Amino acid sequence: MEEDRFLAQRFEENRAQLRAVAYRMLGSPSEADDAVQEAWIRLSRTETSEVENLGGWLTTVVARVCLDMLRRFLDSRLRLGLRRLGRRFHLTMANVVKESVWSYPRPPRVEESARSVRVVLDGQVIAESTRSKRVLETSHPPVYYIPLEDVRPGVLAQSDRTTFCEFKGGARYYTVQAGERVEEDAAWYYPQPSPGFESIANHVAFYAGRMDECTVNGEVVQSQAGGFYGGWITSDIEGPFKGEPGTSGW
Repeated sequence: MEEDRFLAQRFEENRAQLRAVAYRMLGSPSEADDAVQEAWIRLSRTETSEVENLGGWLTTVVARVCLDMLRRFLDSRLRLGLRRLGRRFHLTMANVVKESVWSYPRPPRVEESARSVRVVLDGQVIAESTRSKRVLETSHPPVYYIPLEDVRPGVLAQSDRTTFCEFKGGARYYTVQAGERVEEDAAWYYPQPSPGFESIANHVAFYAGRMDECTVNGEVVQSQAGGFYGGWITSDIEGPFKGEPGTSGW
């Protein structure tokens, strides 16, 4: 106890000098106080019997603490800057590199997608994935099929509706529910896809216009017009798109 009081007394004798050093390095009174407090914690955990110059030792500790705080701050700013740069790069590339739906094939092509896809209903994220499938068909914006494992349990309920696609086969529909929202027949899937489309089994697609929002890499999509087709339109997709007035014969 006597030694603890002695250390506390010596520390208080150096506090003003330590705080001045920390303030010069950090430029913030509150952060300078944090650095000095951390120095006291380290002092209380250290065997000081062999420390000949306690004032010099404390000054070194405070300087090191300040350097650690500055590194953490710079690391966080760097990560934030990289994230902003990434978003800016994505938006720039979206304006430069565009996909025309008239370059898509017919019959459609299925491709893997690592884009971040999110579906929100009643303010809740009900589906989120970076391993969806994109189905690309002439004149249609991409349809994103999300693995059922990436859909929140309990939001999908089988409905009675069925439709048939000449390429993918028979489709079944889900009613989607989250919170107070119930959207009937707002999602669909293919229980037994036709040959060539087997990879979309156990995946589900959502009508973007029936949800609060659907996003691709953070961009809110526009829903394909017409009410029947379920394509998602992003800024890197060029039309014109089937489903708009006058396109029924496409």
